Amino acid sequence: MQDLPITQVTLQPLSQEETLQLLEVIVGEGELGRRNGGEVAPGGAGPAPGQGAKLSALGDWLFAHTGGQPLYLLEALKLFRDREWLVPRLGADGT
Repeated sequence: MQDLPITQVTLQPLSQEETLQLLEVIVGEGELGRRNGGEVAPGGAGPAPGQGAKLSALGDWLFAHTGGQPLYLLEALKLFRDREWLVPRLGADGT
């Protein structure tokens, strides 16, 4: 059997700010989310009032409980979705 070269990459945990940025992208409010189709509604309407505060609170909670580990963050979000604690919903513009 031939020896194959192996490259080891050490991944660092996300910061609290990066954790919130990840959530914003996932829900389509972050810069990458908008570029990938999560456009702002016509007339420049942003997220519903209070939604940013709720997202920030969720980001703080996730960071506190996962230490910013991306795998744990995503698995926690999957669990929340599977238990229907977080449910995607359509905006007024159908997105």
